[in-house]
Parts: sequence; structure tokens; C-alpha cells
Amino acid sequence: MIISVFLLSLYSPSLLPVQPNQQVVVQLDSADKQNQRQQLSVSEAIKLAKQAALLMKYPPRIYEQGGENVQAWLDKPGSVQIYYNTCGATPPIRTNVKCQAPMTLKVVVKPNRSKGGYNVKFESLWNSSGSLRQHSWQFDVGVDRKVTFGSVEGANLPPMPM
Repeated sequence: MIISVFLLSLYSPSLLPVQPNQQVVVQLDSADKQNQRQQLSVSEAIKLAKQAALLMKYPPRIYEQGGENVQAWLDKPGSVQIYYNTCGATPPIRTNVKCQAPMTLKVVVKPNRSKGGYNVKFESLWNSSGSLRQHSWQFDVGVDRKVTFGSVEGANLPPMPM
């Protein structure tokens, strides 16, 4: 399937990166337009939210400084535990467990009852200095396949080790 993505904005057609409440439209080629009449599935909503996230200046990621890790989140609702580096250069395998800290990546999908479609939230949860930290990115995916970036909120992500 060939998917072309472009931005829609009422204020400026050249706005990059994606801003809160800005829509991203994923256009389907003609063969897929027939399937568009079908109900939007949860897995399709997650896939469309991930595609929109890739257009953001600060997309879902593991570390505070740049980069993009949206593909680390599951393609279905649920969570996965990963490990991020806290020491700097990548430690040799199995020699410095203290340099690896766990982080849980959650995908939460809720029906959007007022508009149809789904609210898709990518969450990062980790422990820092004895307290649980959380950071999230939320997208609204309409039954028309339009994706609107809703919000980003939470604690600062862990710093990228140098």
C-alpha cells in the first residue's frame, strides 16, 4: 500500500513540526478507498497515530534529546518493558547492569464517543530517584482517518547519556 502523508492547517500550510490540534491526513490510494467505508480498527488507529508522530519535531521517544522511537511502542493496546542506558556509552553486555534502567512503554486506546474513532496515547513510565515518572503523547484518530495531535504532557524524559 502506498501512503502519502501531508499536513493540513487552517493557519499555515507549511507548518512543521506537527503542533497540538493540527491535523495530519493519511490519504489512501483508490483501491483502499473502498475499505475506508469500513469501521476504523484499533490497530489501524495506532498505525495512523504512529505515522503522524513521525512528522513531529519531538515525537514519542525514550530520551529527552531528539531522536524518534515511536516504533518501540506496541502496535496494539498494552505495554512492553524496555531498558534505557543511564551511564553514557553503551556498557558491555552483562557487565554493568547498573547502567540499564527499566522503562515501560504503554499504548492506551479509548473510543472517542463524541467524534467517533479513537484516542491513542503513547506513554512512557520509569522510576527516577525513587519516584515514578510519566510522559505521554496523545492523538485523536477520526473514523475519516484524520489524525489530530492532542497533547504532550508529563515529566521530562531521561537525559540522553553522553
